[in-house]
Amino acid sequence: MIEVKFFVPGKPTQTGSKVPFIQKPPAGTNKCPECGNWLYKLVARLFESNSRYKVWRKAVMLMAKAEMNRRGLVPFDGPVRLEITFYFPRPKYHFGTGKNAAALKDNAPCYAIKEPDLDKLVRNTQDGLSKIVFDDDKLVCELEVGKNYETDSAWHGAEIRVTPL
Repeated sequence: MIEVKFFVPGKPTQTGSKVPFIQKPPAGTNKCPECGNWLYKLVARLFESNSRYKVWRKAVMLMAKAEMNRRGLVPFDGPVRLEITFYFPRPKYHFGTGKNAAALKDNAPCYAIKEPDLDKLVRNTQDGLSKIVFDDDKLVCELEVGKNYETDSAWHGAEIRVTPL
C-alpha cells in the first residue's frame, strides 16, 4: 500500500478566522437624494485575521512537494486517510528551576491545551497539502489529528501521513 509520510519542521500556525470587511464608497460618490442610499453596489470581502498562516502553509507545501517528487508520485485522486500530529515547544513554566531546570514538573500537562485551535491548524495544513498530495481536501474521508508538547526542539512541527483508502 502506498503511503506518504513526512515531517514539517517549524511552528504550526492556524488559519485565522474570516473577518468581513465592507469597502467604503469611492470619493465623490453621491447619495440618492430621496432615500439617502449610496448610488453604487457595496462590496463585502473576507480577510484572514491571522497574517502568519502563509509561512506554515508554505512549509507544508515545500515538504509535501519534496516527498512526492522523491517518490515519483502524483496527487491522489481518490479518498484518503490523513493523520497529522502537531508538536509544540513546552512553555518554560512546565519545568523546574535551579538544579531542576531540565526536569519536567509533575503537574505539567501531557497535551498542548493552549492555542492554537486544532481545527484551524488542520485547515491550514490541509490547504497546504491540497493539489500536491491529494487533488482536493474534500478527498479526505478519514482524519486523525493530535496536538502535543515536545521537549526536544528539533521535533517542533508536524508529522503528516496520507494513505489512500
